[in-house]
Amino acid sequence: MSARWLFDRLSLSAPLARLIGLFGGERFCAHDYWEARHRSHRGKLSAVGHAQLSDSANAAQYETKRDHVTRAIGKHVSEPQGKTLLDAGCGIGLLTSAFVDLGFSVTGADVSRTGIAEAEAREGRVQFVVSSLERLALSQVFDVVVIVDVLLHVVEQDAWVESLGSLSRHVREGGILVVVDSMQRVDDGKPVHCNWRRLDDISETVLGFGLTLIDHVEFELSHEGSRKDIAIFRR
Repeated sequence: MSARWLFDRLSLSAPLARLIGLFGGERFCAHDYWEARHRSHRGKLSAVGHAQLSDSANAAQYETKRDHVTRAIGKHVSEPQGKTLLDAGCGIGLLTSAFVDLGFSVTGADVSRTGIAEAEAREGRVQFVVSSLERLALSQVFDVVVIVDVLLHVVEQDAWVESLGSLSRHVREGGILVVVDSMQRVDDGKPVHCNWRRLDDISETVLGFGLTLIDHVEFELSHEGSRKDIAIFRR
C-alpha cells in the first residue's frame, strides 16, 4: 500500500497527511489532494470551504466572501457588463455565479475535474476549464482575474511564483488581479496543504510580472475566526 494510495482516498487530517508525506518522501500534490477531498466531501460545501465547519457555517462564510469581493471589484470596475472575468481556482463554482450576476462574461478554472464537474452542474452560464494555476494558458486575457483562497494551497514556492506569473499574464492592459488570502498568517503549525504568504511577498512577486498594488482591504470570517485580505493589482 503506497503513501499516495492513502492520500488519494482519505480526507486526511493535517498531522496524518504530513506524516504520510514524510514517510512517503513525496512532495505535496495539489491535484491529488483536491481530487481526494472533492470525492470524500462530495455534495458538501466543506469540499472547498473549511473542512471542519457545517454546510450552514460554510455557506455563511461564502456569503461574507462574496459580499466583500464583489464590493472590492466594484470599486475598480464601474461597469462590469460586457467585461471578462477569470475565476481562477473556482472549485465547485460557489462564487462564480455572483460574478456572472454582476454582468461579467466569466471563465472558471480549477485543478480538480471533480470540482469542475460540480461547477458545470451548478452554473450553466460559464465556460469551465480544468488546469493547474501554473500551467493555465488560455487564449484570451481578462479585464478581471480573481483568485479567492487558493494561492495559500500552492505549497511549493516555485509553483507559487509560476502561478502568480500565469495569473498575471491573463490580465489585460489596464485590467486587475484580485487576490483573496490570509496575508498576515503565521507559518507555525500550518497544515500540509497550506502555505501563507504576506502581502509584501505577493506584491513584490506580481510587480515582477508588470502589476502594481492599487488597493488592500481586510475583513473577518467569524465562523473560523480568521482575517482575510483582498489585494488588488493593476496592469
